[in-house]
Amino acid sequence: MWQTIRKYATQPITIGLLLATASGYAVGHLAIITEEDPATEQPAPADKTAQQESAANSLYIEVGQFVVPIYNAQRETAAYLLAELSVSTKDQAAETFLLRNLPRLHHEILASFMEAESAGLLSVTASQQPDLIANMIVQEINERLPESKLDAVHFSRLMFQPRPQGRG
Repeated sequence: MWQTIRKYATQPITIGLLLATASGYAVGHLAIITEEDPATEQPAPADKTAQQESAANSLYIEVGQFVVPIYNAQRETAAYLLAELSVSTKDQAAETFLLRNLPRLHHEILASFMEAESAGLLSVTASQQPDLIANMIVQEINERLPESKLDAVHFSRLMFQPRPQGRG
């Protein structure tokens, strides 16, 4: 029996597993011991004012990325508009509404983009005027979802990508 234990205990993989287990236990135990009790920590006065200021500021919600096809006169895809955006509101109830209805918000924003495209408002120059697109989206979303109370739309990316032309 001891020969079997000695045979497997000296294998490199067994030793590696034992060392990994022991070091994981030690790191976890050390983290528990060195962690301060959150109940005894007192926030500094500067932290309180920072918290109050952040509560007064807008609440941001990441909505995601949209790819909107831009059509030419023959209704062929001429380009794509890539938009990555977030929205902001100052109302806590509106933030809760938006978070609970994020798929609906996503749908309404995409519908706004598609309506703007069909009206001819999206083009190469539109990607250079993000405020124009943002204001349009805010107005349409506030009409369609009055509970949202959007203050602004913020683009982290807004790119116009022409469709690659075939060779020949």
